[in-house]
Amino acid sequence: MKTNTTYDYDLVTIGAGSGGVRASRIAASQYGAKVAIVELPFGLVSSETVGGAGGTCVIRGCVPKKLLVYASEFMESFQDAGGFGWTPPTTNHAMASLLERKAKEIERLNAVYVNLLKNSGVEYIEGKGVVLDPHTVEVRMTDGAVMRLRAKNILIATGGHAVKIDIPGAEHAITSDEALVLENIVKEDIVVVGGGYIGVEFAGIFNGLGARVHLMLRGEYPLRAFDHECRTVVLENLTKRGVQVRAPSRDPHAHAHAHAGTLTHRHSPGTHGLHPVSNRKARQRQASPLLQHPVGRGQADGGVAGDVCDG
Repeated sequence: MKTNTTYDYDLVTIGAGSGGVRASRIAASQYGAKVAIVELPFGLVSSETVGGAGGTCVIRGCVPKKLLVYASEFMESFQDAGGFGWTPPTTNHAMASLLERKAKEIERLNAVYVNLLKNSGVEYIEGKGVVLDPHTVEVRMTDGAVMRLRAKNILIATGGHAVKIDIPGAEHAITSDEALVLENIVKEDIVVVGGGYIGVEFAGIFNGLGARVHLMLRGEYPLRAFDHECRTVVLENLTKRGVQVRAPSRDPHAHAHAHAGTLTHRHSPGTHGLHPVSNRKARQRQASPLLQHPVGRGQADGGVAGDVCDG
């Protein structure tokens, strides 16, 4: 026996990153579906309460990283300019100014994504989405208000988030999210744990912006699973540019020394790999030394809670 069921929407999407935005726009604009999308409030550093339209790539991934890559490349160009008859300009870098302009660009792109959704006929709802049953999403607003959406279909597109390696002292480290908003890194010591492409990229960025970078690798070369010739060239270039590559580095530990305002990163073999790291504050976080863990990403559940029932 069929029952008449009334839904508020044909589709409710939780998560306004690349996948959620694309699916919602196509459903609404090309198939005429009534669609709503739920996303956490915008912010540069993600958390259980912070997200934003555009997701990781736009807000705290590809786009801001490329802006920092471009900024870091100028130092080498300035150094080369003298050989071509130029008088090199001052190489003092205003990190705060770069971060301010980067933030404005990210905010602009966030607004672009919201408008793309709205112009496609998608209703944009800001809050935390909670799946109550196969056809009900509860949205918890930042002001404490709660609303329930009945949907024929629910799409969970919450993406992933940066994770820290499970080692003693990991609480002293930061992830790529915080690394994208670091201020005053010139002449600071930064330890990057992990030789994947994210770790290698950040090592290059920090080095180009004037930091003293120590890159910790588990193997002899960075970029495991990449072409060996490529890995060899990358290692050579990192070393030529002044990055201190420590390989192989296994069983790392982080120890804070509050009285000295430093952090020591210890790795095997032996105790020769001790590196002091200035104990500075990362914006929007508690006091955090400049020890970065770009070791991967985990599945995000910041935009969804509860059990997804079969039905």
